Amino acid sequence: MKILTTCLGILLIFSLTVGNVPASYREWESNYSKAETLMVDGRVCEALSLARHSLNESLNRHGAETVNSVKSLELLSQLAQATGKIPQAVRFQSLAYDLNKRIKGPENPKTISLLTRLAELTIISGNSKAGEACYREALAMCQNGPRSDCITAAPPMVGLANFLASEGKFSEAENLYQCAISRFCCFSKYNPALKLNMAEALENLALISRSQGDYANAINCLRRSQKIYQSQEKVPMEKLGQTLLVMGDTYAKLGKPERAFRFYKEALAAFETQDGSPVSLGLALKGVGDVFRGKGNLQMASNCYKKAITQFETVSFVGKPLFADTVNSLTEIYREMGKESEAGLLQTKFIAMN
Repeated sequence: MKILTTCLGILLIFSLTVGNVPASYREWESNYSKAETLMVDGRVCEALSLARHSLNESLNRHGAETVNSVKSLELLSQLAQATGKIPQAVRFQSLAYDLNKRIKGPENPKTISLLTRLAELTIISGNSKAGEACYREALAMCQNGPRSDCITAAPPMVGLANFLASEGKFSEAENLYQCAISRFCCFSKYNPALKLNMAEALENLALISRSQGDYANAINCLRRSQKIYQSQEKVPMEKLGQTLLVMGDTYAKLGKPERAFRFYKEALAAFETQDGSPVSLGLALKGVGDVFRGKGNLQMASNCYKKAITQFETVSFVGKPLFADTVNSLTEIYREMGKESEAGLLQTKFIAMN
């Protein structure tokens, strides 16, 4: 971590004191591409060095910054975030946004995209008020742009909706999701990749509807999301599994355990197909266990809970409420089955973990 911090420190100083002697475009392209590849491979410190050089090489023949400078700054922001250096990531993203705004103007789709990303990073950094302001500024810019670019407004709409939903401001969040979904739906005819964005927005809208007791709309949104994922040439199994998992939870809350069980099992199958995350697998297993427990099948329920706990233990999920809930459920089942010693050992282990 000391090495990464040193690299970032040197890099930040370097980025603000860029030399005036530009290299060729070919050199910029080479270093930029190599830095991207190294980042994907997880070789962040090496990527930082090449990204630094690409920033220097992005100047034009007169030493002025160019759109390639914007790309290099964006990459530096991603690398800073990858090392957990969120303030530096915000700084680089802000520089990229300001530069593109000067070069291309405030109504340029790229400028709006950069501001939307800046809003996300700013909220991650803990400055939620400034992040919300960035989202709203991005949407204001979209209103002044050409009608043909109205899809540009969809990402900041979703970003702001996500933030508002986390703040409990469901009404405005719901309106924003619906507006974004309409745009994704319209423009996906020309850009099929937007269907995945629409599926994610539909799932988020479903969660809001469910929280307000509108189960019918929640299920409708989730079914639409499910169909989109299943229609892809290469089905994103992790995303599909998440939608199925939410569907299972929704039916469980609705008091329909048989349907909940079906979707939990389908979610589990989706996660297992492509080695889903341990948390996702654990949640699906817990859902199945809950249904078995509701039916009085304590042996099957305990098996599912044990597998869920094993999945949770492999990641930093031990301190989460759902982990504690799963442990408590398994403890109660052990006691119902007369396995007091197992219940005691599990509780002792749980206390030690926390």
